Amino acid sequence: MIEPATDELAPEEKVARSVLDQADRVLDEDLPAFRLAPVDFASLLGSGVPEPEYFDFPYLPCRTRLWLFGPAEAAKTLWAQHLAAKLTRDGRVVVFFSEENPLETDVDRMGRLRPKLENLRYFHATGLDLADPAHFTEVALACHGANVVFFDTLTSCWSGDEGSNAEIGRLDRERLAPLVRMTGVTTVTIHHVGHPQAFVNRGGVGAGRGASAMGQKADVVLVFRTVGPREFTIEHAKNRTPGGHKEAKARFRIVDTDDGGLDIERVGNVVDARVIECMTAAVEIVGASDGTLGTNALKSALHERGFGGSTLGPALDALRSEDPPRLRQSEGFVVGPDGARRKGKPWTLV
Repeated sequence: MIEPATDELAPEEKVARSVLDQADRVLDEDLPAFRLAPVDFASLLGSGVPEPEYFDFPYLPCRTRLWLFGPAEAAKTLWAQHLAAKLTRDGRVVVFFSEENPLETDVDRMGRLRPKLENLRYFHATGLDLADPAHFTEVALACHGANVVFFDTLTSCWSGDEGSNAEIGRLDRERLAPLVRMTGVTTVTIHHVGHPQAFVNRGGVGAGRGASAMGQKADVVLVFRTVGPREFTIEHAKNRTPGGHKEAKARFRIVDTDDGGLDIERVGNVVDARVIECMTAAVEIVGASDGTLGTNALKSALHERGFGGSTLGPALDALRSEDPPRLRQSEGFVVGPDGARRKGKPWTLV
């Protein structure tokens, strides 16, 4: 560590020195004897369970470890760069380690994404290796005062064995978790797909390549897939922050703006093909009814057509939220299986 030239340090230098000292302590092999202290639930519960905080809702909680999984050309890096640019314009400070893309690509993209440059600390092809203690110290210093740090990609920023649960656990325990604790950043680690992951339903490709500990150690997991030219989906596979909100699987489109910029817009939620079939069947059934079909009767009719409970709920929820709607529910009368007429909310065609 470089010693200051004078005994007096400027305030920002004192804070930077504090970060370096913390990093040194994390890496110090001669730490004091291990001590255990129980959680003081009385104090914590007395102050109430804190609401989850987000740097950017719904995908980026504060002070967490987030992993992005997806195949090549699934827009993982572009989405991360787009988010980084947006965060800087929102007044957040962002650190970005781009260790895989050509510099020309990054310059073109970031120029069109238009970040607030004074809030962006962008590093390119540094040779970063989080397994190296000296490199970790530099990363900790770079993250001082920042809100989010992006690592693109895992294998370009870390020389460990991605297939080893023990090494992934060590990466989390000795690098990512301390970085969050020391600096208050959210870490975003981008990784390619491969073997099945915990918390991720693998459909062909989708789960992060390597050890299952990646999904287990992460606080948040997002899975990216390509669905068409310049379009991709994000599956919110895991969120263990307070409340555990997981956004519905959503579809996004990459667009060129009229002023020469680059943007990503949300197209809408992704609806399962079987749910779409169920929605179509519901419209047919309601259209053939006399306007007294309640939710229970509609579910029963759909069940007779072979639709199960896991499909019925999402289908009816999707019909209620359609814009423009095909069906609606309003106050009126429904006829039950026993033929009795009672107050309810029948389904009718719009």
